[in-house]
Amino acid sequence: MLDTRRLRVLCEVARHGSFSAAADSLGYTQPAVSRQIATLEAELGTLLVRRVPQGAVLTDAGQLLVARAEEIIARLKDAEAVAEAAVIQAKGDVERDRLTADAEANRIRVTSSADSERMTLEARALKENPLLIQKIVAERLSDKLQIIMVPADGHNFFTNDVLRGLEAQVAAPDAGQRRAANQR
Repeated sequence: MLDTRRLRVLCEVARHGSFSAAADSLGYTQPAVSRQIATLEAELGTLLVRRVPQGAVLTDAGQLLVARAEEIIARLKDAEAVAEAAVIQAKGDVERDRLTADAEANRIRVTSSADSERMTLEARALKENPLLIQKIVAERLSDKLQIIMVPADGHNFFTNDVLRGLEAQVAAPDAGQRRAANQR
């Protein structure tokens, strides 16, 4: 199989018409370019470039090979670009997923902090206003209060237990008053 680096060297010699100009274009020395062309000619078993006083001229075989080599090099460049685009896309996907996860973590932190603060304020309000709890229980509005006060997920909230206990306490005095009234 032919080495694509040597094919590139041949294309540069054809483009510039000299080994020295091709060497300058590629960042090689002139002897390195000459060795690459000699190796390519040996691999193919035919002369590709004729050295003339004005530089270098391609043989018929050299012209045919340059035409095909330019197609091959163009396809390789396309393949490299596609591969590079795929790598960039994959890195972008990873970064997008990381940013999405960070945003979700921040949303959870903010929500839980807000829920904690709200529950603290609700507990303080109920503790400071025990009549409010008794009134709610007595009027059987505890369900409405639960809808307002219980977070959507229903977790981490103690008001339901507090209200159930108070409902029992409020119901007990009513039963005692009824018994007293019945005894009279």
